[in-house]
Amino acid sequence: MGLEVDEETKKALREALKDMVNPVECMVFVTKDPECTYCETTVQLCKLLSETSNGKVVAKIFYEERDEDKKMFKQYKVIRKPSILLYNGYIRYTGIPAGEELKGLIETLIRLSTG
Repeated sequence: MGLEVDEETKKALREALKDMVNPVECMVFVTKDPECTYCETTVQLCKLLSETSNGKVVAKIFYEERDEDKKMFKQYKVIRKPSILLYNGYIRYTGIPAGEELKGLIETLIRLSTG
């Protein structure tokens, strides 16, 4: 399942994220298991947010299968995938943020960036 975004949507995202001041780390925890329906789409979404925020959203992707990433899964006690962690893990989104959750994620990113 891929993420398809038209130019109008990208423009709207750029407009929404233009008020970001400082970079915000967006930690994305996923698996390469094809049974994870939304893992790859969540990765694509976070990369899109990074692209449309002029790099203010710093997407860091952690795969459950990579040895170097397993310690991050343990450190942040991530069990469900996909998960997005912000603010050093204090703010968590489990599953793909879509619809109202996406609006909330964008608002949170802006607030973390300006606060």
